[in-house]
Parts: sequence; C-alpha cells; structure tokens
Amino acid sequence: MRQRKLQTIALGLSLLASSCFVSAGALADESPLFETTDTLEITLTADWRAIVKDKAQKPREHPAQLQAESQTYDVTVKARGKSRRLEFCRFPPLWLDLPRKQMQDSVFAGQNRLKLVTHCSRLGRPDARSEDVLAAEFLVYQMLSHMTDTSFRSRWLSISYVDTDGTISVHPGFVIEHKRRLGERLQLTEVKSNRIGLSRIDPAHASLMAVFNYMIGNVDFSILAGPPNDDCCHNVVPMADAGPKPNVFPVAYDFDSTGLVDPSYGRVPDGLGITRLTQRLFRGYCRHSDELPSAIARFVDARPGLERLIADSPGLSDRKRSKIAAFVAGFYKRIGSEKAIERDMIRRCR
Repeated sequence: MRQRKLQTIALGLSLLASSCFVSAGALADESPLFETTDTLEITLTADWRAIVKDKAQKPREHPAQLQAESQTYDVTVKARGKSRRLEFCRFPPLWLDLPRKQMQDSVFAGQNRLKLVTHCSRLGRPDARSEDVLAAEFLVYQMLSHMTDTSFRSRWLSISYVDTDGTISVHPGFVIEHKRRLGERLQLTEVKSNRIGLSRIDPAHASLMAVFNYMIGNVDFSILAGPPNDDCCHNVVPMADAGPKPNVFPVAYDFDSTGLVDPSYGRVPDGLGITRLTQRLFRGYCRHSDELPSAIARFVDARPGLERLIADSPGLSDRKRSKIAAFVAGFYKRIGSEKAIERDMIRRCR
C-alpha cells in the first residue's frame, strides 16, 4: 500500500512538472496569429492554374501576394502533400512562405512558413462535403490544443483566391503552426532519426496521445518509426526536451483520415482487424499502461470544454456537427465503463 501511494505521488509530481514546463514555454511565445480563434480573412493572388497542375515530386515555389488586414506582402506558395495533392483533391494543400522581417507588425508576426490546409474541391466550386471534412480536421487540431500545449496551433481562415485573370474564388481553410515555431514556443528540438526507442518516449504524453487518437478514431500514425529510408515518424513529429536523457514528445498532425473527420477517401491501413475509420482501435503501448488512468481522467475533466469546441467550431454543417458530437459521446461512454477500458484499451495495448 505504501509503495502504491509513493507511486501515485510521484506520478502527480511528474505531471505537474510536465505541465509547468510546457506552460513556461508557451508563456515565452508571442504569436498574434494564434492568440485568437476569430476567423481571419486573407486574399491570395497567384497563378492558381499552374499551382494546381504542378504534380511534380517536388513542386516548385510560385510567387504570390498575400493581403491581410489591409496590408499586402510578396510571398511564395507551393503545393504540398501526397495523397490529397495527387489522388483525392482537385485543389492541393499549400505551403505559405512569408518574409519574416516584413511581417513584424502584422498578424503574421513571428511566422516564416505555414502549412495551409485547403478545400478539396475544384477552385471556385464549393462542395459542402469537402468543406465539412476541412472543418472537422480543424476541429481536431483545436481539440488537441485544448488537451495539451504540446500540439500544433491552428487558425481558421476565409480565403479569397485571386487568379491571374482576375477571377476570385472564396473558400475556407486553416493554417497550422510550423514545427520550428512549435519547438521555439515549447523549448523542444525535433529528433532526426528513422526510429526512436520506446524507452525515450515521455510516458505521460504518449498515453495522452494514445487516448486522444482513440477518441478521434485515428490509427494512421506511428510514434516510433517512419517510412523506410525516411525520418521518424508517421504523421507525428518527435520533439525532445533538453534533459540529460531527453524525453521525446510525439506531436501528432494530419487528422483527415480519422473516424471523427471520416472523409469519403479515407482508408484503414491493412492488418489492423477493422474495416472502417469509425471503428475505434486503441494503439497505445503496454509500457505506458500505468499512465492510462491519469490520461483518461484528464479527458473526463476536459469533456465540457471539448463539447463546447464541437458546438462552436466554424465551418461545420449541422449534420456533421451532430455526427461528431455523437461520435465523441461514444468515446465517453466507453471510458465511463471499467469493463470497456479493460477490454478495448488495456488488453489491446501493443
């Protein structure tokens, strides 16, 4: 009994220290782009036909003009991504490169490079289903940021795309914080390695991420290894602190192929024993099972805040919002049952 109490106290101190570390890093950051959740209206002028047609393995940069808050800046954009750019979408996700020095007095102060997540339909042809997918993925980023500062921040946009012939098309989108800015904010450094040993992973954060991915129905990730001949990890950026034996914090991204978002093009990876994205499968590690009760408790405490995010998140149709609310309610029903936790999570750990 005494040993169990000591372990509980130690766990509490560890979580407190981790929370203080992350908060201290967050307080040191100044980034007006992510200080509010208001929709930001921007205009991007470029040769969009050329950008959409750029299917090269390494797309080239294209000159563009960015207008925001009555100011205009010369920037560059280029298509990015693989499956969405090459297979599923008529309009690609983008990289937005900003002249950092020129942005000092703007809403983009402190930013140099941003991922721009875009609509999937043809430019100028809004599609309600693809916009629901976009808005649902943005909601996932917001939910993860609600659970932990060790996450990529995001901002919802209304984008006016102006083509070289003067054609204007308005679509929603959102930007994601660059990993370098995340590292600066949290005083973490990206780990460059093809594989990371499980013993290096921060157990409390890993357990939190495992439960979060279970909540949103995400199985398309790895916190230990990347694709062959590529850096770790899959849909995760490993970030390490500066300790004598650095802890690695897996920071997840790319949430479109999840049960919560549930796009029409979503596919379940082979060999997992499930056939639909909306079938939850726990992908946490048995090594972190001692952290699981604490992680679940954090989600129980966070439920009102997460439900407010679902209710207030921009861009969602009423039907999609209701489906997401029901999907998340199903998660809370499972973690409210000790039998379900034992059956679906503890016994399913890797």
